[in-house]
Amino acid sequence: MRIVLVLVSLVLASGAAYGQTTDYGDPDFTFDASYRYGFPDKLTLDETGDLSHDFSGDLEVPFTMDQEGRVWLAVYTEGANPAATTSGGPGGAVTRAAGIDGLVWVSAGVDMPAGSGAITWDGTDFDGNAVGSGTYRYYLFAVNQDAVPTVVGGGGSPWNQSTRFDPSADANAPMVYWIYNVTDVEGGANGHSLRRAPMGTDYSVFYPAEGVEKQIPYETFAMPWVNEMTGAETDGGWNDMGSLEIEPTDNNVFYISKSRNTPQVGVFRAILDEDAGTITPDPDWPVADAGSFVAFDERLPNTALAAGQHHPWVADDGLIWVAHRPNGWPVTPAVYSIERATGEIVDMIDYTEYYVTPWVDADGGDQSRVEGPWGIEVDDTGIYTSGGGNHQFWDNVAEGEWFQLQSFPVKLDHSGNLLWKNENGDGFVERLFGPEADAAGVDNTGMQNMYVSDVSSTSWGISIWSGYNDPVDGYVLGPDGSGLFKIDRRGVPRGTNPGFNRWVNNGSAWDGYYTQTGGQITATHTPADLISGLIISGATAILEVDSNVTPEASALGDAYPNPFNPDVTIPFEIANVGKNVNVRIAVYNVAGQEIVVLADEPMHSATYEATWDGLDANGNQVGSGVYVYQLTAGDFVVSKRMSLLK
Repeated sequence: MRIVLVLVSLVLASGAAYGQTTDYGDPDFTFDASYRYGFPDKLTLDETGDLSHDFSGDLEVPFTMDQEGRVWLAVYTEGANPAATTSGGPGGAVTRAAGIDGLVWVSAGVDMPAGSGAITWDGTDFDGNAVGSGTYRYYLFAVNQDAVPTVVGGGGSPWNQSTRFDPSADANAPMVYWIYNVTDVEGGANGHSLRRAPMGTDYSVFYPAEGVEKQIPYETFAMPWVNEMTGAETDGGWNDMGSLEIEPTDNNVFYISKSRNTPQVGVFRAILDEDAGTITPDPDWPVADAGSFVAFDERLPNTALAAGQHHPWVADDGLIWVAHRPNGWPVTPAVYSIERATGEIVDMIDYTEYYVTPWVDADGGDQSRVEGPWGIEVDDTGIYTSGGGNHQFWDNVAEGEWFQLQSFPVKLDHSGNLLWKNENGDGFVERLFGPEADAAGVDNTGMQNMYVSDVSSTSWGISIWSGYNDPVDGYVLGPDGSGLFKIDRRGVPRGTNPGFNRWVNNGSAWDGYYTQTGGQITATHTPADLISGLIISGATAILEVDSNVTPEASALGDAYPNPFNPDVTIPFEIANVGKNVNVRIAVYNVAGQEIVVLADEPMHSATYEATWDGLDANGNQVGSGVYVYQLTAGDFVVSKRMSLLK
């Protein structure tokens, strides 16, 4: 099973504070033997399922969870096909493409004990207006922010540039914790190595403020050939950094990007030899330059590439996607897609529009600044990128002008078309300085250097962003780019905000929220969970008939009664594939137009029944005729017909 850990940054939409500059965490925290080490303490929200609502009053969204936590409820449209907007969501901060369902309402976070609970939605949007009947999607999030996080892996020097988890680990066995390190390497030349340690081990960590000894069971694999391949002359450190990803089908294969002040920029592929204890360049990466290295500036000389920072992401589509944030100007900020099997560059998407701020100095010189893309993740819905680097307001002394650098969260589709962009206005990943900050009443003291260093996505396109502009762990944005809430863990030592955040949400024993604690020293797990379901007008619902049955194959049954009026039942079965699978049941007319979605959520292996009341996605009664209902469960897709007869 592939364990995907997701970078998280979470903030409450209403009442979010701008410009906070103090460190997060508990100033009285002591990092001592009482700190929890070992296997994660998992929090589980029980599946609530789909809910029926007549939209004439309040709706309670019930849940149960097995430990205390803060819970949020967010409600989105579903299948509404809205028009594009340049001022969407609370605060009008989101630019959004057409067809993307938007945020309707999000609750305040509510601290609740273990057991049963509920959050009530009053059927209004975030402006207080009543919504019409139809189909909506709800998300329930729970995070135990008061729990002392579990130390699950060690960090290393402050210059470890990438921390990843073995993607092929068993769901209930200790995972492997990999770090790409560029300084302080025993026996390593040029300061490059990969370090490996088991997660969930009972060990202490190095925390300078408390003087705790480092006792981390690392294996270290030195890589002196990194600088030799790229022509770098430095001996490691910040100016010689890179980033790491692991091949999903072979955890002995690594993709490592080369960054900063090196003559050659790009990505190389390396192979772990367990017996020899080495990690060496892959000589068989077919099209790569200089053995295993894909040099961007040599392969694409017309893209004005220069030395820069690269963060790679291995997607499930056979590609590796690399964010290129160049140093200096004029250069092209871009995202590259590369065939993992061959090393061929498939595409380059130009991000100049999103991450370059034009600036001409008093002498007429071009001093435009590049502030991204930095962090990157790619899923089947698109490309998520964050800004990065020194997000400074530059003062043109001659003119007395301040201007804002471009560094906002952006999501594009795989062809480079904008899906959404979150800018200032909603309290999430804000960039306010100078006169703008003064006009908004924001204290921006000490905020001239701000980072958004990473991004990740989890179920249903919900994305998670880390950042250094608030003393919190990070921000959660919904599938339309609107800010939802933030995580502000209290059981952690005070320190700089984490640049590494990930959320596992795939039904494994490792589910939860991961981040660095006390700077970049150690990886910790905080109990967290996320579930979703539909809110449907009328009687449409999904009923689990028998959870004790584990079908050998997924199947779609015959709808009954057929013809029907007014309701119809659709039986189906989900096979046991070892994990939850996303199940989608949709109804179409004979012209192929989607009428309504009855289910679109992860389900475990069982037998089910879906009930449709003959209403479309907007709550309108459909006419007599033949309709097609389709079940999609992972790779399994099947359709059948039914008739409505009035």
